[in-house]
Amino acid sequence: MIRHAVICPWADEHTTGGGPSDTSTVIFEPDQDHPGWGFTCLHAHCAGRTMADALVKLRVTDADAFLTPKGRVGNETQFSPKPLSAFLAERPEPITWVLQSYIPEGALVLLASYPKVGKTTWIYALMIAVARGQTFMGFGTRRGPVLLLAVEERRQDVQIRFFRFGATHDDAVYVHAAPLNHDSEFFARIADFILEHQIKLVVLDTLGSFWQIPDENDNAQVERHIRPWRDLARTTNCAVVLIHHQRKLKGEGGREIRGGSALLGGVDQALLLDHRQGGSLNQRVLSTVGRYDASPKALVLELVGHDYVARGTVEESDAEAMVAQVASVLSDTWQAISTIVETTGLPAGQVRRTLETLTGREQTERAGAGRKGDPYTYRRRSNSIRAQPYPKGKKGKSKARHDLHT
Repeated sequence: MIRHAVICPWADEHTTGGGPSDTSTVIFEPDQDHPGWGFTCLHAHCAGRTMADALVKLRVTDADAFLTPKGRVGNETQFSPKPLSAFLAERPEPITWVLQSYIPEGALVLLASYPKVGKTTWIYALMIAVARGQTFMGFGTRRGPVLLLAVEERRQDVQIRFFRFGATHDDAVYVHAAPLNHDSEFFARIADFILEHQIKLVVLDTLGSFWQIPDENDNAQVERHIRPWRDLARTTNCAVVLIHHQRKLKGEGGREIRGGSALLGGVDQALLLDHRQGGSLNQRVLSTVGRYDASPKALVLELVGHDYVARGTVEESDAEAMVAQVASVLSDTWQAISTIVETTGLPAGQVRRTLETLTGREQTERAGAGRKGDPYTYRRRSNSIRAQPYPKGKKGKSKARHDLHT
């Protein structure tokens, strides 16, 4: 293994002095067992820093700036295939989540919705939660400093939103509220800032106001403008969220995102926020399109005060809404299924399944044998448990079957 003693890019931060003969910082050349260049600094301040960190510090973004071991200038390559047995023997790095199941470290994430649906409200609440390490939507967060690039909003509006969610001067959130240029100098400066302040989450609000490309449907232009953000997330291991808009015409599977398909292809995860069809005004559906199996495909959210509360998947939320609707028409009087169907307007099959759920939860009482001439009837569960006359039984019948769940 060939090594080179170098002056550490962070030498001015070391607590002990060095010099030209200092060998505490070393760069390793690739070899048969290590296909990539390596970086090690023995000073405690540099613990954990990698070759990628050094490249960012030196503002070198092209990994091929280093020569290969054979010194083939102009033909550098990182091509180094391994047998499948060796590849599978490598232990995969576990995913570290900034927002559990939704936003990993080192990932580029797109948050998209139609205007005024609430994506800005959602992201501000998330930023406060990450800065404090609090749960968000019932999911855990990884605590760390946050950087907001508010290139579209007025400063007053940014302040109002933070105050709305209870932000204080102690929250580790950095704010840039002004336009920015989409150039290499910007990305070099922001990379330095992320590493210096150990930023865990970067938010750009909004992508459309920042990149200003002539044609958002031109995939070649989209890819050129999205690649620096992806590289930024990778080299700094920071989660980067780009806020964007959806098309006026709805689509599915990410097709509703405004712009060319290269935008969806260029990010690791897309979060789509939409109104809840048939839900209350403060309900939204958060859907995911990405590469992470742990991410829920569609989650119903409800804004309660300043907190987002997860109400389960769309299917679970629909089922609970049906349970509430059926339960609301039950009373102390026995009712047949047909009566409940007529009152609620729900299909008979759904009413039957919902009544079974309510019975299993011991919220209802059921009578009858469930057959012709003796159908099931239901009533709201009473506090005292005693046999009740079957409401439609024949006169003179001495006994009635009761199936009371206690």
